Amino acid sequence: MYVSCLCFTLPRVSQALKEKGAEVVALDMDKPETFDAAFKGVYGVYVVTNFWEHFSAAKELQQCKDVAAACDKAGVEHIVYSTLEDTRPFFSKQTEDVPPKLHGGDMYVPHFDAKGEANAVFPAAKTTFFHTSFYLEVRTGMIVHGV
Repeated sequence: MYVSCLCFTLPRVSQALKEKGAEVVALDMDKPETFDAAFKGVYGVYVVTNFWEHFSAAKELQQCKDVAAACDKAGVEHIVYSTLEDTRPFFSKQTEDVPPKLHGGDMYVPHFDAKGEANAVFPAAKTTFFHTSFYLEVRTGMIVHGV
């Protein structure tokens, strides 16, 4: 089996994957020009964005738009997008106890809402929307740190 891996800022992980025979390709989510080489000839792409890296819902949405366009251009057959629910439809129906809007007044929970909004940029017929509000690694990290 041939595996091509995209690693962002994890040199140890990249090296370990290389040693196991994977091709490791560099990709920068803020540089769409790096996507063509990264997506060339791949069957599937697992998309994870990191709001906490930059705290910008607009940037996260743009990253998703760029990835979706590059996947389309490269002929990627299957996309798995790690997403969250857009909270705006839920909170807009509430009459009391509504949290204040953040992020310039247009979002209630920016790290959820931006991912949820980005669902629309991925082709539904080719995309698995993986809703993971909480990763196990988060909990195990909390245990290790006594939280």
